[in-house]
Amino acid sequence: MSILTLKIEVCGNPDRGQDPDLPPYGVERHHTIRAARIEIIRILMEELQAENNLGGGNWKEALLYRGDEKIGRVSWNGRVWDEQDKEVLF
Repeated sequence: MSILTLKIEVCGNPDRGQDPDLPPYGVERHHTIRAARIEIIRILMEELQAENNLGGGNWKEALLYRGDEKIGRVSWNGRVWDEQDKEVLF
């Protein structure tokens, strides 16, 4: 089984008065989550969101890789999309 890697970039949410060109104060711009199963990725992603008070407007991009191959992206709500923007059900 290959490892999944989620590379997340966050930004400020203008709806919260944050600068969209910068990450929220005290939050790193880039985060990487690795796990063997998408369910674990989602749990760790939710923990990251909760710990840093990140909403949908803070979610710039989250690219999903299997090994070195980019296979899609993950929305703020945990939904997975392939390269053609079709939802992928794991």
